[in-house]
Amino acid sequence: MGTMSLKDTSQAAATCTIPAGPAWKAAREYGCDMSIIEDNLRKTPAERIRAHAAALNTLLMLKNGKRTSSREAGKAMDCSVEKTRG
Repeated sequence: MGTMSLKDTSQAAATCTIPAGPAWKAAREYGCDMSIIEDNLRKTPAERIRAHAAALNTLLMLKNGKRTSSREAGKAMDCSVEKTRG
C-alpha cells in the first residue's frame, strides 16, 4: 500500500464511509452514541490533532484554575500544535 499525500488524506477523510460491522451495530444498539466517532472519522488527521490540542489546553487551563480570553486560548492551542509537529 502506497503513502498518501496530505491532500489525498483530506479527500479520503471527507468521503469516508463508516463501516457498519457487527461490533459497530452492537455498540449502537447498546446505546453508545456513535455520532461522535463518526464525526471524528470524517476529519483529517490534522483536524483531529487541532481539536485534541484545543480540548487538552482547555482541560489544563481548568485544572490550573486559570481564566483566559478566547484569544489567549487560541494562542496556546497554536503553540501546542506546533510542538507536536516537532
